[in-house]
Amino acid sequence: EIHALKVLKTLISIETSIETNDGRWFTVRIMPYRTLDDHIDGVVITLTDITSGKIAEDALKGSEVRYRTVVEWSPSAIVIHRDGKILYVNPAAIKLFGAASAQEMIGTLILDRIHPEFHRIVLSRIQKSIESSAGEPLIKIRYLKFDGSSIEAEVQGILIDYDGVPAIYASMHAITGLRPN
Repeated sequence: EIHALKVLKTLISIETSIETNDGRWFTVRIMPYRTLDDHIDGVVITLTDITSGKIAEDALKGSEVRYRTVVEWSPSAIVIHRDGKILYVNPAAIKLFGAASAQEMIGTLILDRIHPEFHRIVLSRIQKSIESSAGEPLIKIRYLKFDGSSIEAEVQGILIDYDGVPAIYASMHAITGLRPN
């Protein structure tokens, strides 16, 4: 007896990724199909080769690990900020500013860490970076540590993509005898 078949649109679907012995990756989708009287009569199995995407994903993960290692182990203080708020600091920045942790700095205003004498200069440099997407050269400015003391440092900054949105990447190092603890 021949039954007319219709494909189930998607009430039941299983999707997973598998790796074959030769290193290829596939997405496997299994969907039942039903007869006109609504009985499951079999399954449709679809294999999609996703090897190139997996290779790119693995390369990106490796790149992210290398980048994070370079930034986290940099002796230069690195601060990323957007719209006046700090989004990221590396361990050297935590030490430079005398903060207890990254959480103490993240979400705070970047201007709170800059001596008031330098606010106008810093704001102008930020605006130039945003308008031109070019990096700002190294300059000396005075920063404020969490204990209220000040420290002179050289800083340079550039506009970067951070989580898909433009932000300022600033790299700095102390130049006075007031080195962070």
